[in-house]
Amino acid sequence: MDVLRCKTPSMIRKEIYVYLLAYNLLRGLMWSAGTTYATPPLRLSLQGTRHHLNNFIPELCLTSNRLNLNFCREGLKRLFIK
Repeated sequence: MDVLRCKTPSMIRKEIYVYLLAYNLLRGLMWSAGTTYATPPLRLSLQGTRHHLNNFIPELCLTSNRLNLNFCREGLKRLFIK
């Protein structure tokens, strides 16, 4: 979150909520990856997780629903392989 771009208080509130939601989703992903692969989640980088997730989303969108679970597992592994 760099600069809030909205003008009205209600839209600023919504924008802050979106940032908080994204933050919590990333932390949840870090927690899930850490507990799945026996690594302390607190040792994972938030920005590294965001970077890997941004790189992983296009691959996930191109797969069928049947393959998504395998790709998600592969994505969790990528958080640890650098």
